[in-house]
Amino acid sequence: MSEDRLGRIVTEAPADRLPLWLLPHLYRYYASGSRANHCVDAALTLAAAFGVVGIPARPWPVELVIASGAGRRPVRYGGNGRWDGNDFRGHCVLWLPEHGHFVDVTLEQFREAAGHGPLIGRVAAGVDRATGQPTTRDWITGGGTAVVQRPGYMLEYTAGSAAQASDLLAAPLVRMNELGHRRAGTNLASQALLMLTVTPEVVARARSGPFPRLRQLLDALEGVPADVDSEGNWRFAWPAPTGSRPLLLDQIPL
Repeated sequence: MSEDRLGRIVTEAPADRLPLWLLPHLYRYYASGSRANHCVDAALTLAAAFGVVGIPARPWPVELVIASGAGRRPVRYGGNGRWDGNDFRGHCVLWLPEHGHFVDVTLEQFREAAGHGPLIGRVAAGVDRATGQPTTRDWITGGGTAVVQRPGYMLEYTAGSAAQASDLLAAPLVRMNELGHRRAGTNLASQALLMLTVTPEVVARARSGPFPRLRQLLDALEGVPADVDSEGNWRFAWPAPTGSRPLLLDQIPL
């Protein structure tokens, strides 16, 4: 993941896609050189980052089929995901229910899809029988599929069951690392927020997107200095009667 690509996302991404694209690519930029197969850790960290800026997100187990064409047989990953001690035998993505997207930030662990960075996929909407309105809920509740075409190969994601998703999050290792994921996600969101203040044009575009809490944070932190503390956490010098107090992004009062 290059700085140029991140820069293009910041300066060119549509307002309604800006944080959806920026956070996963920023995560992979900082995770460059580390193992790419920690899909659960990556999804939980990203879920925390999205949550801080007001975008609900949840890790969800999936089965992934990669079809490369040219007479090659499709390969299948992540079926029947389950915990084996502290190892998750399967694959998961991050589901963004309010926006009908999912994020596969560790897709490059699979050699058939290596070198293309994270995937932000859209789920095709069906129709809610009760309301007649478009919905993407069936992708989760019905174990639906989402197909994404990339140059040279095709990806087909099939959502796991709600029970599998609950088991994924109920593992002792997940609960034990909850604070660490929260802190890493908050720092990631802090860096993304600072990138969105590089120019008045970028700030204006970020504020115009359908993300109310992100807009509130940008407004609240305008002109507020930020720095990294001794533990590597981003803190903002929030105004106080006696000067300022350093706050983490998820501590900013809105």
